[in-house]
Amino acid sequence: MRPHFIPGSPIAECDRCGFTLHLSDLKPDGYKKGLMVCSKCYDPPHPQEQLRGREDAQAVPNARHVRTMDEVVFLNPGDVTPESL
Repeated sequence: MRPHFIPGSPIAECDRCGFTLHLSDLKPDGYKKGLMVCSKCYDPPHPQEQLRGREDAQAVPNARHVRTMDEVVFLNPGDVTPESL
């Protein structure tokens, strides 16, 4: 059965179920671009998928100087005694 005549609204098919409807009764699919679906087949995008990212400061707060190998002092066993503390 074909839908009744509506001036200015051509006949179209739902891209999911294949039912014949007026183009004005179809809407763009929430997930796949280019698909026109009926109200029964419409799957709205989940709100979690529409979140926007927030800017995140990547710099380390209160950063310290990185020592080179010339500035590093290695202690050998016996360099520190209980008397030197």
